[in-house]
Amino acid sequence: MPQKDIEKRFFNAEFRIVRKDDGALPKIEGYAAVFNKDSEDMGFIERVRPGAFKGALKISDARALFNHDPNYILGRQSNGTLTLTEDKKGLHMSVQPPDTQTVRDMVLAPIERGDITQQSFGFTIESDSWENLDSDTPIRTIEKVRELYDVSPVTYPAYQDTEVALRSLQTAKKDMDGLGGNKVRTVTPKITLIVEDEKTDKYQFTGDKRFKEVAVEINRLKSEANPMINTSDNADDVPMDKKSPDTTRAGQDVLNRIDEAIKENEK
Repeated sequence: MPQKDIEKRFFNAEFRIVRKDDGALPKIEGYAAVFNKDSEDMGFIERVRPGAFKGALKISDARALFNHDPNYILGRQSNGTLTLTEDKKGLHMSVQPPDTQTVRDMVLAPIERGDITQQSFGFTIESDSWENLDSDTPIRTIEKVRELYDVSPVTYPAYQDTEVALRSLQTAKKDMDGLGGNKVRTVTPKITLIVEDEKTDKYQFTGDKRFKEVAVEINRLKSEANPMINTSDNADDVPMDKKSPDTTRAGQDVLNRIDEAIKENEK
């Protein structure tokens, strides 16, 4: 995955050092992300929907870092020193950091003192949705994270690498302008179409109910085309070469618009 596609976000989420009386090494535990919580203004407001990490946790091998610095690795999913789980509240993390003087001095002590109170996570997006696109502060909802790269206690939290989100915002605004000013648009990297009913030319999207609104729009455009193509009450019985050339051409123009919209979404 190109580095430019990775986004980083921080949360004022609770986390703490957990020490046990049996002499076991301390753990850092808390939430790296909280669901349905508005972000600070980044030119848009961002929220994370419950379930957003479910798929990513199955394929990711995330690291726990300090300040997103790979020189300070605190744990890793694949060796069991970092555990990430999604619950009703958000993305919970528990990391067993290495027992070194550097970690004790630079990471554990500042967290326990309350000097470090925020966490961040690095990710790539699978799908998101936008609303209030015509306002000064559009709202982005992260629907599905593709891959989770790291979670990180941070000294100076900052909204880094928002370019990917801003590109998504521009695409959503373009879609809104082209489809009648709808206030909610869903942006996904790939759309797959299947024919639902050859007689009615109805189309549906496979896989995800979030595509429903786009499918409705496709069907509306198809309904524009059908009256132009079907020039009689018994249109199904009329061979294409017997239909009016003008109405057939007009209907085909609508279908071409649909094909162009589909290709644009597949980019």
